Amino acid sequence: MQVAQIMATDVATLSPDDTLDRALELFEGGELGHLVVLWRGGLFGLLSEREVARATGWKTAQERRNLGIDSPLLVRELVRERAVTLTPEHPVEAAASMMVGKRVGAIPILQGSLFVGLVTTRDLLAAFRKRNPAAEWGVAEDSKVSDYMRATVTARPEQPATEAASLCLQESQRFLPVTSQEKVVGIVSEHDLRRAFEGQEPEPVSGVMATNLVTISPEEGLAKAADSMLKHDVGALPVVRENSFVGLLTEDDIIQHCTSRPRAQG
Repeated sequence: MQVAQIMATDVATLSPDDTLDRALELFEGGELGHLVVLWRGGLFGLLSEREVARATGWKTAQERRNLGIDSPLLVRELVRERAVTLTPEHPVEAAASMMVGKRVGAIPILQGSLFVGLVTTRDLLAAFRKRNPAAEWGVAEDSKVSDYMRATVTARPEQPATEAASLCLQESQRFLPVTSQEKVVGIVSEHDLRRAFEGQEPEPVSGVMATNLVTISPEEGLAKAADSMLKHDVGALPVVRENSFVGLLTEDDIIQHCTSRPRAQG
């Protein structure tokens, strides 16, 4: 399967001379993790939601000026290096290997010098499951959730959401499980935490977290976890054993599994 078969072609773009306020508007308007930056028809770079969060604290330029915060104003001030790219003809396995090796969540696709699409970890996850699942995932017994889940910091329901947002940035985590007495009661993403910066009074994590939880057992197969993420449109699953939180499994962890094992034939 080639990248051309899974890439998105209708993606949000910016110019290097656009303001970060414009980037904030685009991130606020949808479930976007990255924005493509184009210049004179070619790729200038890629701007992530996390980079914008670090630079602005989700405050507009005027709000930052009022607070005396000296920070970048234009997109070009954050996009410092050319993004890694692939062509439409590359196999999806190459995109997965590049995402794992470069620790990126999206890859611009170029035809020559022309930008033609974007591939994300979610696109790859869907591709690996829609191919021959048995061939892609091998024997279920050697691909358990427990082997790929990660230990992670957590938030408390009563904790100020601004503190949780800072924790996400410090730990480079896109998701924070929310726990109380060792039980997971919610999950919050960097995207959810944007709302913490909208009001004047600090909002608790409980006000922005998702409570309609989709969890998984550490004994389940990794393929089932991938299918659950795709079905429920989530990027991470809290891992629960006997009602107690034991770890977190993300789509990045599953993509890493896909690149670390030989594929069965069939």
